[in-house]
Amino acid sequence: MGLGTGHDVGTADAGLPEGDGAGIWKVIKGAENFVRSEFPKLTSTKIPPLPDELTFLHAEEILDMYPDLPRKQRETAILQKHPAVFIIGIGWVLKDGYPHEMRAPTTTTGSRRPSRPPESRCTG
Repeated sequence: MGLGTGHDVGTADAGLPEGDGAGIWKVIKGAENFVRSEFPKLTSTKIPPLPDELTFLHAEEILDMYPDLPRKQRETAILQKHPAVFIIGIGWVLKDGYPHEMRAPTTTTGSRRPSRPPESRCTG
């Protein structure tokens, strides 16, 4: 399953090419475990641990799942199903004619983005 199709990336080997989200999430979880061991007061119900898995979804997929919800409510809804989500395509115009969110509206050169991102290097 490709990263753009609801792929769960656990802290164990997820069968992804080296350099993809599995390794990054493993490092983040390891850092969390280290910090919690060094600072035990952080281990409480007020500060829940990070989920074991990170799910990669494209903003278009989330729109397909929740077509009648505004973008912020779509994020809230998907978090009920997957507690940690990396949303691919934020800032790009979706099929409804609107970007999922404007957190990333321009490229590093300041030019406007095209209506669709280039195809992902990861395939299903």
